[in-house]
Amino acid sequence: MERSSRTKELLDRVERMVEEDPQVLVPVRKLWRRLQQECPWMAPPTLAEFLALLREDERFEYWPLGEPLEEETPARGGQWSVREAAACERGPRVKLRRIPVTEALLFQILRHHIRGLLEILR
Repeated sequence: MERSSRTKELLDRVERMVEEDPQVLVPVRKLWRRLQQECPWMAPPTLAEFLALLREDERFEYWPLGEPLEEETPARGGQWSVREAAACERGPRVKLRRIPVTEALLFQILRHHIRGLLEILR
């Protein structure tokens, strides 16, 4: 099945977002919210549709971590509240399939999370 140019553009943008994210295993909800804020002209799909697109795309590897995603209304522009930012960290994650999970990568992920916790505690 051939993808629409809109879907290809959206998934290409998500690929760049995941590639640049230090978390490597990036929460799906975080990517979805970023798309809404950074690309309002794209009219991002619903959260469930977005998850389905990611799971079908061969560039992404799906990791069903944490609780399942519940549908939510699209975010409006502006800064995220602390609660919204924390909610974005829950649920399933994706990573780029081309990046292998190695011991060094796992240490990088742990360092990123430890730094985040230290920032919260300050």
